[in-house]
Amino acid sequence: MTEYSVVWRADVEQTARQHLLQHYARGRRQEDIALATWYPAEGANRFTGVIDEVLLPNDHERILKGNVQMTGAFLRRCRNSALWKGAGMAVMHNHLGPGWQGMSSDDVVMEQRSVSNPARATGLPALGLTLGTDGTWSARFWPRTGRTFRREWCSTVRVLGPDSLRVSRKPDALPLAARARQRYRRSIETWGSTGQDLISKLRVGIVGLGSVGALAAETMGRIGVRRLVLVDMDRVQLHNLDRLVHAGPWDVGRYKVHLAAENLERCADGPMDELVAMPVSLRDANAYRALADCDVILGCADKPIARDLINHLAVCHLIPVIEAGVALRSKDGRLNKGHVVSQVVTPDSQCLRCS
Repeated sequence: MTEYSVVWRADVEQTARQHLLQHYARGRRQEDIALATWYPAEGANRFTGVIDEVLLPNDHERILKGNVQMTGAFLRRCRNSALWKGAGMAVMHNHLGPGWQGMSSDDVVMEQRSVSNPARATGLPALGLTLGTDGTWSARFWPRTGRTFRREWCSTVRVLGPDSLRVSRKPDALPLAARARQRYRRSIETWGSTGQDLISKLRVGIVGLGSVGALAAETMGRIGVRRLVLVDMDRVQLHNLDRLVHAGPWDVGRYKVHLAAENLERCADGPMDELVAMPVSLRDANAYRALADCDVILGCADKPIARDLINHLAVCHLIPVIEAGVALRSKDGRLNKGHVVSQVVTPDSQCLRCS
């Protein structure tokens, strides 16, 4: 079953949010509207709309009277921009309440008929988004089925900044149980129940399950991450045993991802919701697509090609990458220097080669 999602850069999202909430910020109960272009980013099981540019209406291109209306000229301007760039069309408006927003009958008519029909020219489904007064986004795609357009709700809308990730999530999951709250009490004291709830629903990818990656994987399981994708083609070797956690002589020859997956099942609070262990190179198309389904990627690989592909995921799919590694240098048989590196890679940062 395909999962749907939307992601955009924080500066692009800020443009849309400030425009849509401008009347509400001045104390007026008036909605507004904007259009946008977007590109598809497909993973193994998730279809994501990457919003590229927000098109704000001129004064004559929309009617501000209760439920806002847009003109045909505004739609044609967006369609022409989308066709020129080879992108899809999106429409967004705000509601006058907080949280994840549903749709009124007027909203459905606007997106299903007024926007989906001109969007057919792009070859991509129309995308609709609604903004709540607290900055929460909801979203859905309108793919064509026969002569009609069906609604496919997105599970998340993600906003990626240089040092932040905000996630609006469709409220269909159960809250943290009492037992989970007790297990993660220290974590909740640190970043709150809302933060813990967000962490428990993220899909995290880990590339490289060596000395650093194995520890990162265990940490993810212990703090409550329930969905993980592990990618590493290497097997355990005898010289790994001095630093590879939970590996013993009997594990030599086994894939590191399988060892890490077994350890996760022991550390986690019950069976994982999703645990994908892929003993292949990141150059494998299936591994790349599986990581494209993730919300965050932990880069723990030391091979240049793997780091280049992780960069590509960070920039083209807007998936933040947290890269970590340890480098030790010896001289004359003695430790000479050591480096511990941790950095976040986004479209706003240097790539891993430049840094």
